[in-house]
Amino acid sequence: MSDRPRRSRQRSRPPQRKYPLIPILVVVLLGGFVIGASFAFYQRVREGPPHPLATPTLPPAITPSPAQSSAATASPSAAPSPSAAPTSTPSTSPSPSPSPPATPSASPSPAASPLPSGQATTAPAAQPSVDADSDFARLAAVVVRQYLAALERGDDAAAYAAFGEPSGASGVTFVEKRYVDQTTRIVRVSSSGTDDAATVDVELETAGATYFAQYFLTRSAAGSAVIQRHSIAKS
Repeated sequence: MSDRPRRSRQRSRPPQRKYPLIPILVVVLLGGFVIGASFAFYQRVREGPPHPLATPTLPPAITPSPAQSSAATASPSAAPSPSAAPTSTPSTSPSPSPSPPATPSASPSPAASPLPSGQATTAPAAQPSVDADSDFARLAAVVVRQYLAALERGDDAAAYAAFGEPSGASGVTFVEKRYVDQTTRIVRVSSSGTDDAATVDVELETAGATYFAQYFLTRSAAGSAVIQRHSIAKS
């Protein structure tokens, strides 16, 4: 036997490969960056395009109106005024002092002159309504009014005509002359009759006293109403 120690036969292992550490880290970081960028792009695609930010707008600047600036300045006078005091309105007259306002004339208007007794009105001032029951009765009432008006103004010719007689005819008396004047007022007139005759009753006031007069009238050949008889008495 040999004295040499036996060498243990060991199988030789192949040498292990060693990978460099830095390139591996670079690859890992690059992969993570690519994955993150892809995820961020996907999120932007889902959310849509970014909304633009609203920019604040300033209110428009307030500029003074031309009307205000023109109103603030006094308008120049259309004509130079010699008065010492300045006026804001244009002077329409070059006179140094304003003309005094027009005043009504001190002289009174001429009053109507009283008419003489012969020019008085033909009818009394008061004209009460006539109560008549026929056309001839209304005509008779008109003739009586005209007769009394003629006595008031002293027109004897017109008074005679109410009787159908010429001026100065005999048999005609004016009994009302004692009571009727320009102050007489007819209060009431009533007339009744037929187609050819009528009776007219008149109530008069003179100087605070009341009188009652009655007239009987007939139709003349000409068709007019004439007084045949009359009377008056104090009420």
